[in-house]
Amino acid sequence: CILLGVKIPMTAQDPQSYAPIFNSAPDDARTGLVVHEIEEQDEDDESLPFMVKIMIAVIALNMLEVGAEQQWRVEDLPDAFYVYFTLDILFAIAYVSEAIMLIREQGWSYFKKFWELMSFILSCMAVLDVIIQCGTWASPLFHSLLRKTRMFRFLRVFRVLNMLRSVPDLQMVIGGLFRSLESIGWVMLLIVIMIYSFAIFITLVIDNSLYGDDFNDIDYFGDMSHTILTLIDIAILAEWGEIVRPVWNHQPLLVPLLLCFALVSSFGMLNVMIGVIVDSTAGARKEVEDKAKIKGIQRACKIWIKSIH
Repeated sequence: CILLGVKIPMTAQDPQSYAPIFNSAPDDARTGLVVHEIEEQDEDDESLPFMVKIMIAVIALNMLEVGAEQQWRVEDLPDAFYVYFTLDILFAIAYVSEAIMLIREQGWSYFKKFWELMSFILSCMAVLDVIIQCGTWASPLFHSLLRKTRMFRFLRVFRVLNMLRSVPDLQMVIGGLFRSLESIGWVMLLIVIMIYSFAIFITLVIDNSLYGDDFNDIDYFGDMSHTILTLIDIAILAEWGEIVRPVWNHQPLLVPLLLCFALVSSFGMLNVMIGVIVDSTAGARKEVEDKAKIKGIQRACKIWIKSIH
């Protein structure tokens, strides 16, 4: 495009916007052919590769199988062991096959990518799980080993995260959440400072001797640690009525203070967090759209240069 000296008003969603690139071309037929080729490539990019769809389905079924195994345990249903064992073998074969195909395609660079390396480790763990299950028939020692390795089955959720990276919309949402972590951390720090400050003041001014059994023998404001825990309950509106009614009966001047704390911590900070997440998600969406535009420009340039030569 730089060689052509053409300005490109382009959006990745509208393949016809590539047309201004070719307005200066001498051969209209060739230009139309190139635009048609770009449109076909855009249609292909909108859909996920078939292999990715297959692996997403396999991972989803594997997660369902792990959950079913926790719901209907082998200890209660011994015959279910053969069903789970057969499914584990099939899933292990699928994971190993995927790893072999990716290694043949990418070579050693496959092990340099974090998510691919995690998938390879999880594939090895799936094979190890099957081997240990086979060993349970030979020796009872494998039973205790099997119980220990089963605890790591939840790590297979990383495969789901890896596959979700292939879906642009989900990639946008996850990217927005990760981008907002730093800002949310500062908001959480502000909440901690506010809770600590209110806890110091309330512990000083509240008179526990006035309440008697009004708190049902629960120490809400006995010391700093209990006061902080009570303020956290107020912030999430967990025990608002149980705390405020006795305070209203004995020290009503503290109720407006607790009400202000609840409003600021529950509604004010919550809205700030939501705003931060929305803003970060919007930034992630713009980043995804910009990457799509760049890919569209690069694809248009390659096809145009190919058509010239």
